[in-house]
Amino acid sequence: MKKLYLLIVLCAFSFPNMAQVYVSYAGNVGIGTSSPTSKLEITKSSNSFTFKPSNSGSLEIGGYDGNINSTITFWHSQAGFNNLIAKSFTKSSDSTLKTNVNRLVDPISVLNEINGYSYFYRENPTDRGNKEYGVIAQEIRRVLPEIVDTVKGLLVVDYDELIPFLIEAVKQQQSTIEQLQSVLDDLLDDDNVVGKRASTSNNSMDGERNNIKVFQNAPNPFSSITTIQCYVPQNIRKAQLCVYDVQGHQIKCINIADRGMVHVQLEAGSLSAGIYSYILFGDGKCSSSKQLIITQ
Repeated sequence: MKKLYLLIVLCAFSFPNMAQVYVSYAGNVGIGTSSPTSKLEITKSSNSFTFKPSNSGSLEIGGYDGNINSTITFWHSQAGFNNLIAKSFTKSSDSTLKTNVNRLVDPISVLNEINGYSYFYRENPTDRGNKEYGVIAQEIRRVLPEIVDTVKGLLVVDYDELIPFLIEAVKQQQSTIEQLQSVLDDLLDDDNVVGKRASTSNNSMDGERNNIKVFQNAPNPFSSITTIQCYVPQNIRKAQLCVYDVQGHQIKCINIADRGMVHVQLEAGSLSAGIYSYILFGDGKCSSSKQLIITQ
């Protein structure tokens, strides 16, 4: 430690802008400041360096230029940004430091706008060991400009800021998976699945000739096209099969011209993956609703 102090003191006398060295009664050494508060404190203009060992072995290095977002940059004029290696890194996250805290909305749509890449840095493109993985700052800036900054004329990305989007996206996808699994389990447990209904439909219709009826679509789930079997009595003047999203919004309606047992083909088309319901309408009457699942 004494050698380190001596080295820094010698360096201080080598620079005219750091002309004064002070030693306080407490044994603190100051270069460029007459009131050092730590074992070693160096101040030059508005930039400061603090060496402050404690009994726990911690080391504090801080810079402050009047801006609460002051940055310490590890940079060399020839090598560019330096690698920073440590056992672990932590980031302040105490709730008392934050305000206007809000849950993220639709994180998946944000992540859909971000691409992951593999690449080599230009200083050594032929070294296969130099292959790295990440994002492109210019792309991130279009989606999340708050996590992109400019240092030394180059764009940098705070990768930590992407973690909350990943957390919420996984939770959202898990919720969707659980909903789909629940619907699928109900369909598999239903005693009146399509095959059984199709084989017994003619007999079951004998006492229900005047009632409209809709059956479970097949295949289900589906990604491109599915078939829905309907029964429309002959006396029905206007019949429609309508599809709704989980919020109850009507997505589309298909007019049915035929009567009796009818097979209606439904294409996924522009519909996004998810759970939908469908109902058969006829002259003010409606059938019970059924659910279908569209996959990617």
